[in-house]
Amino acid sequence: MDWTGLFIYVLSFLASLLLPAQQQDNFVLHGNVEKVYDGDTFYVYIYNTSSYEKVRLKCIDFPDLHPQNRVDKWIRAGVNNESHLHYCYTKGNELVKQLVLHKDVWIKQDKPWERDKYGRLLGYVYLNSSFDVNKWLIMQGYAMPYYCHVYDKYWEKEGCLWN
Repeated sequence: MDWTGLFIYVLSFLASLLLPAQQQDNFVLHGNVEKVYDGDTFYVYIYNTSSYEKVRLKCIDFPDLHPQNRVDKWIRAGVNNESHLHYCYTKGNELVKQLVLHKDVWIKQDKPWERDKYGRLLGYVYLNSSFDVNKWLIMQGYAMPYYCHVYDKYWEKEGCLWN
């Protein structure tokens, strides 16, 4: 972590101690999506900090075609075959690009500056501060819930991956 990142982390931690409890529910960052790596990972310019972050959508699993065992996981989850998985992966990526690329997003976090093991910022990404991109991907069948249960009620094994 560089000095700027450490400073921001310490500052946000201190602010969380001083804010009333009702304001600590979600930590929100506002930014603009500069690049979409795939359906669940974006490169975002964060207005709050004037810095760039790689952001990973939290609580969803979007298809990743490499390594091979990731394909097997999707087949076990009910996807028909590898070519169908590849089709939905490609189509989902394109839709996500149309949805968020070069647009303002709000990244809501359960914990300030929460990151995954690869150093990506984790969060729930919203357009217009109300359209939940994570939830939309699950409801359209381009992703499934992953590790937490926030989106379980929206997953019905319908949509692109399961049709």
